[in-house]
Amino acid sequence: MTSRTGPAGTDDAGRGGVMGPDTTGGDGDVIKVAAVDDHPVLLDGIAAHFARHGPDIRLVATAEDVGALLDAQTGDDVASVGLLGLRLRDGSDIASNVRRLRAAGARGLVFSGEQRPALVRRALDQGGRGLVLNEEQPGRRVQAI
Repeated sequence: MTSRTGPAGTDDAGRGGVMGPDTTGGDGDVIKVAAVDDHPVLLDGIAAHFARHGPDIRLVATAEDVGALLDAQTGDDVASVGLLGLRLRDGSDIASNVRRLRAAGARGLVFSGEQRPALVRRALDQGGRGLVLNEEQPGRRVQAI
């Protein structure tokens, strides 16, 4: 797991993100987000995207799978939104991933380059808040969060 803080998404060694219901954590109206995807370049791109297009959004943690994200629940940052890749290399089920994020107090938002109606429906049935496609216009992911 890589912890990220600040609008530029710079590394903050030694602190991992925490999932939870607090959206501000003392940072005013900042929305704290964690992202789960098995493509590191995509996770880096998300950090850059928020730095450029989402001044009120702070990426506090990234991980290649939900287990790694939840295992790193240390530190002061609390993510209220979890961006989830639709299909991860670990073979985990999107419905299970959404349930795990919700149990940790975060809202799950699926992001993907593919549209698989059955998988998206499974995520939504478990409380996922929606789907944002990777090819959406730059402000769309910010609006969704």
